[in-house]
Amino acid sequence: MLIDDPDLLAPSVPTFWTAIYGDRATVAALLRAVTVAGRLTADAVAGLADGISPTTAGPLRRWRWLPLPLVAADRRPAPPIAYGDGFVFGPQPTDGRVYRFGAPTDAAVSYPLPPGVVSAAAVTDGIAAPSRAWAVGTDCVVAAGRVTFLVDPLGDAAAGTLWLVDAGVDAADTSRRFGTVLGLSLPAVGGPAAAVAGYAAASSGTTVAGFREVLAAIARVPCVATDGEVVEAVLADADATRVVTDRAVYAYAAGAVAAVATGDVLAAGDWPVGGIGLYTAATLPSALVPDVPLPPDLTGLAATITIPNRVVALTTAVADGHLRVEWEMGGDAAAVTAFFAAAHAAGVTAGKTIGDTFDLRAVPDGPLPTVVPPAANPFALLVSHGLLDGAMFLVLSAAVGDVPAVAAAAAAVRALLPPHARLFLVPTA
Repeated sequence: MLIDDPDLLAPSVPTFWTAIYGDRATVAALLRAVTVAGRLTADAVAGLADGISPTTAGPLRRWRWLPLPLVAADRRPAPPIAYGDGFVFGPQPTDGRVYRFGAPTDAAVSYPLPPGVVSAAAVTDGIAAPSRAWAVGTDCVVAAGRVTFLVDPLGDAAAGTLWLVDAGVDAADTSRRFGTVLGLSLPAVGGPAAAVAGYAAASSGTTVAGFREVLAAIARVPCVATDGEVVEAVLADADATRVVTDRAVYAYAAGAVAAVATGDVLAAGDWPVGGIGLYTAATLPSALVPDVPLPPDLTGLAATITIPNRVVALTTAVADGHLRVEWEMGGDAAAVTAFFAAAHAAGVTAGKTIGDTFDLRAVPDGPLPTVVPPAANPFALLVSHGLLDGAMFLVLSAAVGDVPAVAAAAAAVRALLPPHARLFLVPTA
């Protein structure tokens, strides 16, 4: 058992040192030092135990006590700490002043935090027997790499050391220990979930569902955990959009727009907000992506082209004894020309072109352009002919996630998709 209190540790020391020895203050200081070392060791052991597997490794490294060195040269003036909604406390019995919660009158100062610190519960001037303490959120604020105090803890001193209580440090432990299975550096938030999904895929097989979980963790856009969750509330404010179900609370960026309403029943793997989705070619909504980019690795062409996922006019001609259809396309003009030439040639070789499929006459006596309708959805045509089988489209809005970062991560974890599936990112406004 670890004795982490100097008052409890003292009786175990021989009586001479605690009751007779003249310089008992030195003994007390040594006991406090032993206490500090013991507590820091306990913290390190607890961190190692928590990091044995990705299921127990937290997104942040937790320190019960983390030293906070302060140097007067690093001190910066800061605006008064403001919080609350202006509630009036009323006249104070000692000085008669009226204090309003949310409108402090004192100036504040800030000091840099140790690298990686993103949170803390309190700040004290010691571990074993602190004489002063500052509550985070009331006496001080931890944010953006600095700690802001309502009252300067250094005063006239040139330097000093305080302690952060229950500090959270973004140390990327999960990435270092478990990120190798995915081949990328995992974010602190979402990293454990991504590692768990990655290990599951590597050990028990790749699935689209598992890939969605990895994407959700990497993009920091959580998907629904279990089937049958019922939406109880949708909350949106300046800080975040939250979807509350009977089993979980899903938080998203403030710009995210909820795609569900109270009472909706959700399915595992779904995203309850708009702006993100993983679709097969057959389920890609035209309202969400009216123009689909087809990159060179899908078409075999030299440049990206864009195919309409909406109804557009068709142009029909007779070529090589078959019907040839074309429509408007976006992208490089030479690549568009090559696309139509390759598609028609493949149809001629197969004995039936895309245009021929519109000819529903029982006994066709030759190509007849008038049998082709004047308009159609070209993307749907390709899907119906099996030209996009295995293609999967990850749709992501910048209002929901970091598109370049997610694109890089998605490419890195491509191996988690089934072998026949091909993934393409479609950024949206």
